[in-house]
Amino acid sequence: MRIITNNLIESFKIYLCEEEKSSATIEKYIRDIVAFVNWKPEADVCKALVLEYKQKIIEEYAPASVNSMISSLNSFFWLCWVAWLSGEGGKNTKTDICNGIACFLMCFVLGTIYS
Repeated sequence: MRIITNNLIESFKIYLCEEEKSSATIEKYIRDIVAFVNWKPEADVCKALVLEYKQKIIEEYAPASVNSMISSLNSFFWLCWVAWLSGEGGKNTKTDICNGIACFLMCFVLGTIYS
């Protein structure tokens, strides 16, 4: 099961600080990730779930807000992919490899910006 843990979110926050993002940007990105997690906290993060969330926010928010939320999630999933590639994501077991590939694919799922 692929879930987004508090440790992953904290690692993402540290990464954003290291990239010298403004405090407002960091707060926004973290708020967007937490909103996604809180939407279905125990759900397995997969393509279908992410697409369902994307449709939900399209129905509830203006295009600019949707694009901002998608950007936050893309950045988060991208960092998960990079961590997996560098060996920080696990010990290269079958599950770790699937999780790494899943993170990579999430970037492409969300890559289509809403307009």
